Amino acid sequence: MCDTLPHGSALEHGKDHEKAHASWSRRDFLSTTLAAAGFGFLLGNTPVKAFASHPMMQMLAGIETDRVLVLIQLNGGNDGLNTVIPIRNDLYYQRRPTLAIRAADAFTLNTDTALHPQLRGLETMWGDGKMAILRNVGYPNPNLSHFRATDIMVTGSDSDVTENTGWMGRMLSGQYPEYPSPDFKRPLAVQIGTNASLMFNGPQAGMAMNINSVALFERLASSGKAYDTENVPAGLYGEELAYLRSLTNQSYAFAGVIQEASQKGANQATYPTGNALATNLAIVAKLIKGGLGAKVYMVSLNGFDTHANQANAHATLMTRLTGAVTAFYADLAAGGKADKVAAMTFSEFGRRVNENGSAGTDHGSSAPMFVFGGGIQGGLKGTEPSLTSLDTSGNLRFETDYRQVYATMLTDWFGISPEATAHVFGRSFDTLDLVRDPISTGLRDEPSLPERFELEQNHPNPFNPFSVIGFRLSVGGHAKLTVFDLMGREITVLVDGVMPAGEHRVRFDGSGLASGVYIYTLSTGGRSVSRKMTLMK
Repeated sequence: MCDTLPHGSALEHGKDHEKAHASWSRRDFLSTTLAAAGFGFLLGNTPVKAFASHPMMQMLAGIETDRVLVLIQLNGGNDGLNTVIPIRNDLYYQRRPTLAIRAADAFTLNTDTALHPQLRGLETMWGDGKMAILRNVGYPNPNLSHFRATDIMVTGSDSDVTENTGWMGRMLSGQYPEYPSPDFKRPLAVQIGTNASLMFNGPQAGMAMNINSVALFERLASSGKAYDTENVPAGLYGEELAYLRSLTNQSYAFAGVIQEASQKGANQATYPTGNALATNLAIVAKLIKGGLGAKVYMVSLNGFDTHANQANAHATLMTRLTGAVTAFYADLAAGGKADKVAAMTFSEFGRRVNENGSAGTDHGSSAPMFVFGGGIQGGLKGTEPSLTSLDTSGNLRFETDYRQVYATMLTDWFGISPEATAHVFGRSFDTLDLVRDPISTGLRDEPSLPERFELEQNHPNPFNPFSVIGFRLSVGGHAKLTVFDLMGREITVLVDGVMPAGEHRVRFDGSGLASGVYIYTLSTGGRSVSRKMTLMK
């Protein structure tokens, strides 16, 4: 199935015998589903991503394997001043003559600070010390564009640095360069309710399997596959539909364990209806209680871009956040899991101090973050925002860098070493007094990828039927290049022998294989790295 090629050789391409509109439909399928992060599938309104774990992986599995982090993204830019309210600051009321919330109406935390009245449902968690409020969280030179600010928050970068990998993706890939080896059997992280977040993109692979509708998730949970390939319309359209569905089904490598965990887990609390965040957190609770084994989940709540008529819209959002979080932790508590699950909110930015002429607020800078859970050291963290010492754009100045919060969760919640955490963010950040029982020992530090070899993405990809796989060895030695299907079955060995240092090209012939996603793995020097490729006939 292969020939070794000199560097730079031209590829031989098979002929395309499909109908013109059939070819378009398949290309369209790829453009919308095989996303930048590997083979992501976008099939509805509630995306789910699964990231695999490996028996040899120890960064999150070696210690406190039952600890989980749930990330709650507040999309649009949450108004921090009307979420955590400086009730004794006269400037707050002067600059927000119609939007300011009266102290008598708010949920009072102390003599100076209160929460939005629709967060009052969190009073028990607050009183039990299971809710931390981090004030003045931001970063230097904030960006006020939704897209760019979101990228900064999910990549963990400075405002003047553009990253194509996320902080979670770098953390996972740095420790587990073997992904997506067929040895990965169970999910490590699951994303629900956002569209292929950059947060989980790694430098070597996009480790995402996306399911973006609750109905699709329920089909996986009940049947172990995404789509029925038998009951399709007759004719060419039906043939194409069956083809796309079969390709999609192949890509859900973890459907079986998701199905198993969903059937084992059960919700034991009543979740609010008409609340997408609550629906998504109910799925998270079910998977946690069902023993899925994922360590990181991500969900979202949309609608925070409140330029106009903010009062009612923001109150609705606060109601949804409160209802979803309280039901989630009641559900976890009923299953004995509440102390092992931390949930953390984040938003791309806050809002301006002054209300605008449309009874709303415009894009601002720093904002509060909430962290929930029995393992969290509750209370107010940081100082009240200054409404007099604003930055040159008239926005709030930050006090706590958002990466301090991230770094705290990596080092103290999951037990990742400070050195490994610094590698994720490019430098060290001071941690916060946030975790009740920090983990500090017992985890390995590995380089992100062995310097002795590199494995390139095959080209072209998708391909039919030929593609070239390139790799580079900095030191000569034994190398093995193997192709697997998504079930972990060996398809062929392309290279197995002593190879000299330098660049190598191997041609892979997939003419005898069915269309689908395959994995190729290079092993040398006791280490391995894998990538995905798509054969589309």
